[in-house]
Amino acid sequence: MYYRLTTCVCLLSLCCSTAVAEGPVSTEDQDALDKLVKISSEVTTQLRSYTAQGRFREYDIAGDDFPLLREAKITAKCNGARYYLNLEFTTLQEPYQRRAIPQEAYQRRVILFDGSTLASSYFSPRISVTGAAGELFPARASRSGIVSPQIFHFPWDIAHLDREACYPLMVIENLGRDRLFCSYTPQGDIAAGYLVGRQGKAGKVDLLFRKKDGFHLGSYRCENPQGKLMTSHDLDWTQIDGIWCVKKMIEVSYIAHKKWELEFNTIKPNATIEESTFALEALDLPARSRIIERGPVTRLTRVAE
Repeated sequence: MYYRLTTCVCLLSLCCSTAVAEGPVSTEDQDALDKLVKISSEVTTQLRSYTAQGRFREYDIAGDDFPLLREAKITAKCNGARYYLNLEFTTLQEPYQRRAIPQEAYQRRVILFDGSTLASSYFSPRISVTGAAGELFPARASRSGIVSPQIFHFPWDIAHLDREACYPLMVIENLGRDRLFCSYTPQGDIAAGYLVGRQGKAGKVDLLFRKKDGFHLGSYRCENPQGKLMTSHDLDWTQIDGIWCVKKMIEVSYIAHKKWELEFNTIKPNATIEESTFALEALDLPARSRIIERGPVTRLTRVAE
C-alpha cells in the first residue's frame, strides 16, 4: 500500500512558504488575483453534484517511459462532499502482471465516502469464499475538504478534483495575498506561483489558469530548489449548461514514480443522485463476504445472508 509523497510536498508548500513580495502589487495583478478567488469560490456552489463515466489509467515511471500498470472503466457519482466510484479493470499489461501485487490485482473495485466513513469493496476470484471483500475506515476531511481514497489505490477525491492540485483560497489563506505572484500572460491566461520555504530554499510552485477554461486551474508544477520537476498536474475543463467541470486530469509524481490519468467521456452536472448510492449496500458485496472495519478496534464482520 502506497501513499503519494506529493501530498506532503503540497502541505509543506502551503504551510512553510515565506516568499517576499517584490514591490507593490499592480492594479492589473490585483484584478487577476481577485478573479481567481471569485472563480475558485464559485466551483462548489455551481457544481453541487454530478455523474460521469470514462477511463482511469495508472502508469509506472521508468526513465522516459511510462509503462501502463492498470486501466479501468470508471463510473463516478458525487453529491456535495460524498462520492461513489466504480472501477472495472481491463486486462493488465505485462509489466504490471510481473509485479504480482495481489491486493491490487482486482477485477473490480467500488469506493465510496458517505460523509463519515470511507469504504471500499474489491472483487477477485482469489478472494475466499465469495470472491469479494470490503474495508471501512473512519474518514476526516482535510482543511480544503478533500477526503482522499489513496488507501484504496485511487489517487483523488473526485468530489473535489478542482482542489486536488491546488486550492487558491487555501493558498491565499496560508501565504497572504502579497506572497502569491499573479499576473496576466500575453495570451490572456493568468500565471501565478509562490516560493516554498524561506526565500524558495525548498523550491517553487508555478500555476496556470487558462482563459479558455474559464480561468480554472489548468497546470500545476512543483520544482525542488535545483529546478527539478517533482510533481505536476494538468487539467482540462469543459462547460456544460454553463457549469465548468473537470474533464481530464493527469498527475505525474517523480517522488512516487507514478503517473495517473483520468478522463471522462460523459458528464452530467447537478444530476439527481439517489441517497442509496452512498450507503454501504452500494459496495455490492455478496452474502457472507467479509468486511474489515478499521478504527480504534479492528473488527471483522460478514455481510448478512
